[in-house]
Amino acid sequence: MTTQLAAPSRPAPARHRRIRTAAAIAGVSALAATAYVAGTTSGPDTSAPTRATSTDVNPSAQVQRELNRSVAGQYGSGSAAVVNPSAQVQRELRESVAGQYGPTR
Repeated sequence: MTTQLAAPSRPAPARHRRIRTAAAIAGVSALAATAYVAGTTSGPDTSAPTRATSTDVNPSAQVQRELNRSVAGQYGSGSAAVVNPSAQVQRELRESVAGQYGPTR
């Protein structure tokens, strides 16, 4: 009497495990790619900032004194030296700040 070996009717468990693992990896990768694309296309940085059209910023002497006191109060005077920038330096500083952040309203 001879016995015949029956061919397996279903794939081996290891093969199923590899298929399931590959499918899970593909699904997670697709989900991550979708989230990345959605975040980069609808995020807050999609529009370019508007450029300031005017750089005319002329704070009053009172505002300048308050600003100087505020900065000295937050960061310390640093030294006992009194700084009196020239009108040209103050004008260049105002233009630089206005160019970076736009004019004050």
